[in-house]
Amino acid sequence: MRKPLIHKAKQQGQAIVLIAILMVALVAALGLAIDGGGMYLLYRDVQNASDSAGLSAAFALCTSGDYEEAAEATLALNGFVHGADGVNITIASPPPSGTTYASAPNADEYIYIELRAEKPSYFIQIVYGGPMEVVATTVSECREDDDTSVIPPMAVVTLRQSCGSQESIRFRGTSDTVIIGGVYVNQTCTSNDSIKTNGSSDTRVDGSVCSQGTINDSPPFQEVDGSPHGDVTEMCTDYPPITDPEPMGLGVLDVATLCPVTGLELDDYNGGTAPPGQYDDFTVNNGTYYLASGIYCVDDDVNWKGTITSHPDGVFIYQYCSSCRLRINAQADVDINAMTTGDYAGIQVYSRSTNTSPGSVINGGAGLQFVGTMYVPFGHCDIVGGSDSQFYGQFICYTADLGGNADTLIQWTPSLADENPPSYGITE
Repeated sequence: MRKPLIHKAKQQGQAIVLIAILMVALVAALGLAIDGGGMYLLYRDVQNASDSAGLSAAFALCTSGDYEEAAEATLALNGFVHGADGVNITIASPPPSGTTYASAPNADEYIYIELRAEKPSYFIQIVYGGPMEVVATTVSECREDDDTSVIPPMAVVTLRQSCGSQESIRFRGTSDTVIIGGVYVNQTCTSNDSIKTNGSSDTRVDGSVCSQGTINDSPPFQEVDGSPHGDVTEMCTDYPPITDPEPMGLGVLDVATLCPVTGLELDDYNGGTAPPGQYDDFTVNNGTYYLASGIYCVDDDVNWKGTITSHPDGVFIYQYCSSCRLRINAQADVDINAMTTGDYAGIQVYSRSTNTSPGSVINGGAGLQFVGTMYVPFGHCDIVGGSDSQFYGQFICYTADLGGNADTLIQWTPSLADENPPSYGITE
């Protein structure tokens, strides 16, 4: 007996639906990979551009430039211009309300940069129709370093606050003393004078003569051209008294680290080049010496009479003995420069000696030229000008005598003084 034939209806189109669904998923995955990867690359470019602009803006702020122009120029170099191709830029100092550092006490030292950039979408549009945008923010800072800001920007600074047996600074001798850069005396007591000028010589100052105490200027200070000085102030309100006995904050330095080479004597290098290191004897009676650039640590008197020249890259002399003298009684040319780079840039001599009489004596008997700061915070500086004596830098001493039998020039060169510049960088 034959079985009946059963005809089943054909089901058509199911595979097409499944393939369409699968294609959407594949395209979405492809869009996530391509457009998502593009977003990641764009974010990296946007963040790098924002950080670069932050550094440019902070540098401009530190150097009295236009921080907005600097930031915009840097962003443009990286391909981001406000209003073009969906780019939106916000630059503000202080940072806008609600952002980090907006309410900081020094908010005006911070610069906020927000960079928004749109990216055209491709495959991801099948499942996402919204805008594709990346946002990067940067907070940069121009911070004023005030480690040495307690030291007034003057050519000659004496640090003693109390009264002593004599004035904190005396101008004496038989020839003119010319100071370009001003004078600051830290003495606050008024029971005796803080400054005394000598009646037999002229003291000419380009800049302020500033003291916390009384000034006995007879004869009166003059301008460099010989006219009456118009800016002598007994109470100097611009610069408060210095209370730190060692305002540059150098402290006791690690000699072993600074000068690992030990047992040196300067007299061994007559006619040759003396290397940096620890010197047991830094005395020169005569001869010719050349100091290589570097740091010289001396636990003894410094007593020079011969011809001494330093490398153009400069030297830093650290005299760490407790009560000794730095005596430069030049009978021949002495030409010493401070280093221009490194931790001790601009400081030619740092003496921790507490010797206040006679202390550090610089007597220019011949050509004498110093470039850099002479820092003797606990001792007395006796600068006695001789033939062609020229000092370019600051004298920062406990007390000081200035003058001599020939004209003496002290000129403060700000670029060589130990002056910390503002620092800048990315904060967030």
